[in-house]
Amino acid sequence: MSEPRPTLRARALKVTQFLFVLTFGLFFLVASALVLGQLLGTVLVQPALVSAASHYLLVPAVSLASTFGVIAFLGSYLREGGSGEQSS
Repeated sequence: MSEPRPTLRARALKVTQFLFVLTFGLFFLVASALVLGQLLGTVLVQPALVSAASHYLLVPAVSLASTFGVIAFLGSYLREGGSGEQSS
């Protein structure tokens, strides 16, 4: 007996779960680098470092956070009962 093939919905859920973890990890790394760069610039009294961290990392951090949110939203629709249906 062979196992039944996963449905399209199940495969899509696996892909969104992978992308969810990937984008969250990338967001966390970029946002942490942004905060640490600004903290280091503050501690060392280097305003240029604070500005540079914001200049180079703010847009990527916000973009990754937005992407992460959209993927989470899409993944919620792929889960069982995720299309706005409430279980009773």
